[in-house]
Amino acid sequence: MVNYFNDMMDEPIDIKTVSNGKPYGDDIVLKNGNKELQIPYGDEQDRDVTIKYFNDFVKPDYEVRWFVESLGNDTLGFTVLSGAEWANLEDEFGADTVRYYFEPINLESNMFNLDMDEVSALLALRES
Repeated sequence: MVNYFNDMMDEPIDIKTVSNGKPYGDDIVLKNGNKELQIPYGDEQDRDVTIKYFNDFVKPDYEVRWFVESLGNDTLGFTVLSGAEWANLEDEFGADTVRYYFEPINLESNMFNLDMDEVSALLALRES
């Protein structure tokens, strides 16, 4: 997933893995200049955690957003743009319209970890 995001960035983040002794395998470490972050997984490696911490790490230079039209599909879509590119889109189309299609991600966001009732409720909310 991190490689996918890196492919969308002009200045990709360095990635390495470190052994943690946990059954799920190695942890991901992000590095950019002097800045470094080992993604804080709990008892399992989780896609939501990876996305949230990658996004937090690259801000404000870049931002990962969830393409919400992919909600309810078997594959979720994401895109990475520079902070300036997101600002330009919001200036041109309005922040609410951009957010309707590209949901900002924060450390509290749930994307892959939504249950079917939550997905159904979000889809209904989007229709109204």
